[in-house]
Amino acid sequence: MTEIAFINSIGIDVCHHKRMKRNKVFKSLAKKEKTILGWFFGFKWHFMINQKGEILAFQLNSGSVDDVSVTETLSKRIFGKLFGDKGNISTEFAKRFLEARS
Repeated sequence: MTEIAFINSIGIDVCHHKRMKRNKVFKSLAKKEKTILGWFFGFKWHFMINQKGEILAFQLNSGSVDDVSVTETLSKRIFGKLFGDKGNISTEFAKRFLEARS
């Protein structure tokens, strides 16, 4: 159990997005997604760590999965404070998270 948790995600490219129509290996699994850095074709690795850097939970999804829904799934066993960017924690989720822990 931990008092502080951090959540984030990172894109994992399968190939350059210009060549995604030619990719056959991950054709049905990988998805096209736009991030701050631009378009990518692949997967998203969502992870949650504690203040010591230990991995508490992780999930690998196609690039088109909503970050907030993954945050809700991964944070079910978290007690204490959860830190993440706006992509991971919506206002509605923050209210539900705080109500459940009070």
